[in-house]
Amino acid sequence: MQIESFRVDKPIFLMLLVYPLFVWLNYDARAMQGILPYYQQYKALILSGFSTDAIRVGSGTFPMWGYGWVLLLTENKSLLLLLQGFIGILSIGYLTYTIEKYKLIALIDMRLFKILILVAVPFWAFHTVMWPYSLAGSLFLFSLSTLLAGIHAPRRPIGFFVLSGLLFGILLNFRSDYYLMPLGLVLITLLVTKTDRRLLLGFFTWGLLIYLCLIPWALYTKKITGRYLIKSTNAGYVFFIGLGSLPNNRWGITPSDEDPKLRRVIETEFGKSYVPSSISKCNTFRF
Repeated sequence: MQIESFRVDKPIFLMLLVYPLFVWLNYDARAMQGILPYYQQYKALILSGFSTDAIRVGSGTFPMWGYGWVLLLTENKSLLLLLQGFIGILSIGYLTYTIEKYKLIALIDMRLFKILILVAVPFWAFHTVMWPYSLAGSLFLFSLSTLLAGIHAPRRPIGFFVLSGLLFGILLNFRSDYYLMPLGLVLITLLVTKTDRRLLLGFFTWGLLIYLCLIPWALYTKKITGRYLIKSTNAGYVFFIGLGSLPNNRWGITPSDEDPKLRRVIETEFGKSYVPSSISKCNTFRF
């Protein structure tokens, strides 16, 4: 087929064949499993019709609820991991297709790109854990691909910007950390791309839809906290325990939610009963 026609080429077929092997090899991975109960709590909350009686202290506004909606489909680990991998492969496949269609990378570099994908062990492992990062990453690749299509397609059809904005908005319901990224992407694009009215209209539509997708979360947090929030409420908590990832760090911090040093700081500053992600004192934990 011609480059301009969509195709699932050999590297994508190989990825589909290889991925189940990585699921098997990494099936018992425990990365980020400490937050899985929060998503199960979101599932229970959704099924309850968002009754505040279903919210436990320490949950409700952390983390974002996106993966809780996914768990409504199934909590079967094997099915979820296969689903994550399938969507991940489709996302990288669509990005490859977009790059080829608009000739954004030289042909020889495109071949190298496909080879690197096939041997990229971290990419495969990334999708073999029950966590929101996999689907968030795939949504980002889909959103980026459709945004690139909107920028480079003749006459810049608004539909590409609409779809990209919706995908990025859904992504933020999985990982709100990226809520300022759209502003950076727009700034960079305007600096390196010829600007016209259709591009500006596309970016306006794109950004508007992204943040409109956070309205349901804002309404939900208003209901249970009394405040409109557009992201989760872990604040400085993760930053603190992240220091524990440094080997032999001088502070004696461990990368654990139950880090003793963190607990002492919390009790000193806020009292023994304080929960950093609680809905009663959300977004107040700072360092």
